[in-house]
Amino acid sequence: MPAVRKSIIRPPKGQNLVELALVLPFLMILIFAIVEIGRVWQCYQGTKMAAIDGAYTASLSYGAGESAAISAGETQMMNRLVAANLMSGGATMGVLPIRNNGGTGAVIGFKATVQTQFRPIVGAISLPTMSGPVPIIPAAFPISYDNIQFNAVY
Repeated sequence: MPAVRKSIIRPPKGQNLVELALVLPFLMILIFAIVEIGRVWQCYQGTKMAAIDGAYTASLSYGAGESAAISAGETQMMNRLVAANLMSGGATMGVLPIRNNGGTGAVIGFKATVQTQFRPIVGAISLPTMSGPVPIIPAAFPISYDNIQFNAVY
């Protein structure tokens, strides 16, 4: 009798493969999203550190003069962006002096602004509609960090 029972009840074959086929697309989307969020965070952190370093270097270099301090700050920002591999998409940056008495007095510090372009791995995906394509994932979007201020060291 036990031999007959074993032949009637068989383990389901192929169930694991069907479950994998159902779950795998969602798992791959989750892994892809985690990687893209990590890349966005890395771009944001590189942009932030470039702005901080530029303003800090300019404030430390103020003893050599205003234009030399601005040049040193922008050079430091450029070096930081190159080290973070953020210059390929194009970046805009600038160091501006902060003046006392509403912008007419002596320089009291420096302000840095950096903007980089983040390009997703799979970019420029759009949904075609009757009124034209609707972008779902842009080809690139800006990441900026500004209003970093350091007082000048005299």
